[in-house]
Amino acid sequence: MSVPIALCLALGVLLGVLAEGWSVSDSLYYAVVTVTTIGFGDLAPRTQLGRTLACLYLPVSVAAVAKSVQDVGRFASMQWTLQRTGNIAKLLRTSRKDHLSEAEFV
Repeated sequence: MSVPIALCLALGVLLGVLAEGWSVSDSLYYAVVTVTTIGFGDLAPRTQLGRTLACLYLPVSVAAVAKSVQDVGRFASMQWTLQRTGNIAKLLRTSRKDHLSEAEFV
């Protein structure tokens, strides 16, 4: 699990526990269902503070998870290109930048 996703889940748990008085397990459930945009609707902030914090939390968390998913997809695509072609020049062209990090190269 990436750091941004773990941080988003931790913030969701804090929001649920501190602002809404939910249990840690309910708060984690809320955070996972919310940041993955599933949204069953069975748990929702009811207090004014909880709703206000959720308005700040939701867009940031959903964007962080989307960015993490994009990074995983880009990494997988680069690995596939390198395995298929064995050509580092082709990999550089598909990465849309002029250098590779150590993690991307390995």
